[in-house]
Amino acid sequence: MSNAPYYVARTRGSSWVVMLLVVLVLALAGYLGWQRYVGRAGAPPTELPRATVPTAPPTVPTPAVAAPVVADATAGAVTAAAPVAGKAGSMRFPDGSTRPSLNGVTEALEIPWPSDRPWSPVVEQVHHNGVDWLRHADGSFSTTIVRTEEVSGRTVQMPLCFTPAPATGTPAMRQPQ
Repeated sequence: MSNAPYYVARTRGSSWVVMLLVVLVLALAGYLGWQRYVGRAGAPPTELPRATVPTAPPTVPTPAVAAPVVADATAGAVTAAAPVAGKAGSMRFPDGSTRPSLNGVTEALEIPWPSDRPWSPVVEQVHHNGVDWLRHADGSFSTTIVRTEEVSGRTVQMPLCFTPAPATGTPAMRQPQ
């Protein structure tokens, strides 16, 4: 005989019966739910629903006031805007020289040349993927662009400058020996 209280010893022998009843109730509930989901004993429908063809095209009412369009914020930050005709902006470089702005910019903008890099003069103007760029003697590129923010709808004119990174001694994929 065990030292456990009487009610613990008594329920220990019948615990498998309670578990069996719980499993049977859950199985029955699952079966009945499946039968309700499938239909009458899983019988296929006797007739498919028929499609109806509209006789007239649907009419869409036009709103009195157009609602503002809110763009998806995950689609991208800015999109290209159409250049403004009749106005010409200018680009100012660190050496004090100026050139006409590119890509429809109408404001006077200063090119953000890196302060730790010596000034390099413009060598040529190139066109790539719909954008005009100025190539500098050291391989840098600068431009001015007009973009429209998709979230606020505000037109932004901005200068850009891209400089080449210094070369590393060994390629990144090589293992040191």
